[in-house]
Amino acid sequence: MKNNNLKKNLIYQVSYEILVILLPLVLSPYVSRVIGAEGLGVYDFTNSVAQYFVLFSMLGIKIYGNRMIAQCRDNQSTLNQTFSNLLSLHLLISITMSAAYIIFLLFVEKLRLYFGIMFLYVLSGLFDISWFYFGIEEFKTSVFRNAISKILNVVIIFCFVKSERDTWIYCLSMAGCILLSQVALWIPLKKHVKLIKPQRRIIITYLKPMLILFIPTIAVSLYTYMDKIMIGGMTDTKQVGLYSNAAQLMAVPTAIISAFGTVMLPKMSNLTANGEKKTASNYFDTSIKYFMLISVGMAFGLSAISKVFVPIYWGEAFEQCIQLVKCLSIAVPFMALANVVRTQYLIPKSMDHIYIGSVICGAVVNMIVNLCLIRKYGALGASIGTVCAESSVCIYQLFFTRKTLKITKHFPIIVAYILIGALMFFSLVVINEYLPVKIWTIIIEVLLGGLIYGVFNIILLYHNNDAIICKYLKRSRK
Repeated sequence: MKNNNLKKNLIYQVSYEILVILLPLVLSPYVSRVIGAEGLGVYDFTNSVAQYFVLFSMLGIKIYGNRMIAQCRDNQSTLNQTFSNLLSLHLLISITMSAAYIIFLLFVEKLRLYFGIMFLYVLSGLFDISWFYFGIEEFKTSVFRNAISKILNVVIIFCFVKSERDTWIYCLSMAGCILLSQVALWIPLKKHVKLIKPQRRIIITYLKPMLILFIPTIAVSLYTYMDKIMIGGMTDTKQVGLYSNAAQLMAVPTAIISAFGTVMLPKMSNLTANGEKKTASNYFDTSIKYFMLISVGMAFGLSAISKVFVPIYWGEAFEQCIQLVKCLSIAVPFMALANVVRTQYLIPKSMDHIYIGSVICGAVVNMIVNLCLIRKYGALGASIGTVCAESSVCIYQLFFTRKTLKITKHFPIIVAYILIGALMFFSLVVINEYLPVKIWTIIIEVLLGGLIYGVFNIILLYHNNDAIICKYLKRSRK
């Protein structure tokens, strides 16, 4: 039953992440041509500033609340009390940050209309209780409501955003639909938990671990949201738009990686709390093997097709994104490996100090590289900073877990993935020289790249007696 629940949750979360990937991919060419790099830059710049208020509003509860709920979900009375305590603290902090944003609006002059619209996004942090549903491994509820809001957002944009003058409608739809999805999570809440009087004495004890987990959240934001703010401040909003589009394409592998991590975090926290070390270890080893398989393939694949994909997808005005995509794709395998270590080992085992150290390291590296490169190279400088940050986070985590995780045993198969990915990459680069920049060229390259990467990796895994591949091939023969 536990395995079935895990599979269902993976299906729900991955399906949602695929939807999250597909909808922007459908929307992005239209928006890029209608409101342009300038309009996209305005949205991403104001959204990135508002994001910091949301981050402080959540104050580490995404991870801490998820872990706390996962650890006590088998005892209803404890679950009721824990949720009530967490929620009261969350509401207090979120209301404070919403008030702070209103004060911020009184002093801002440039882009005030857009910053005002982003208040809806700041309010979404107040209503965000997705951490509770993830903790009890009830992914269906959160996924369904978020999916509806995403689809509604796309419909609104296609219907009402017709020119650069409608950038405010685009911002309003993006922020408003996020708020709507968070409010909707409160409707089925009473089926799972009962609100009771919070315990002030216990609530105070939550602050320290939440603040500790908040440090890496802020650090990570320095190479996610701060990048756009720095680009906008040191260059112009057009460069923000170029960077945002390239980063959006990188969201394809990132979303898949995050989906698995989101599902596995409560599962591994629960297994760790119940002392099921062997089962947890098996999950971890399997995740490493398949996370890296997917991430390496996507990194090489996106880099290879970018020369044809970018001008067709976004238009010639975004041609600079080819360089950005190739650069950012280098970070994908590092992100995948760090995600597995973080969500399936460090956080479930409460080894927060290593997690915090790694993201602080990444943030410092990113800030230094950004300050050195953005003014001269714009979006490309920020892309290089992101790659340096993600790789340093991964290397830090691997170094400080080397004695307990013995991650080096996985290196041979990872190297094999990279060699196969390189073979696929150079095959597609050769094809790029002979085929025109057409949609059918992209289709041919995706199919051929998938075939090369897939066949060679199936042979590799079969040679290594991978249980899943061997079982599937035996079943196919029958």
